[in-house]
Amino acid sequence: MNSAPAGLVAASQAICQPLLETAQPVPADTLFRDDIFKTTCQRIDGKNKARDIQDITPLIVPSAKTFYTYGADHLKHLIKSINER
Repeated sequence: MNSAPAGLVAASQAICQPLLETAQPVPADTLFRDDIFKTTCQRIDGKNKARDIQDITPLIVPSAKTFYTYGADHLKHLIKSINER
């Protein structure tokens, strides 16, 4: 989660440039907020993979149940379960 000493390679820059040039909405009330994103990255730096998954994955790929809660009624039949019989 640190900047690479050599910077980004040209291919990576080409992929990222359109995203940088287009306005991207920042999700409200998440760890991606502009004012706390750097702190979020520093906090998980050096942590184990399980902690990264626990903290960051739901922000990148929210569960269908979360989308349903926010009003995506077509997802009401999907269930999220962990270690259930």
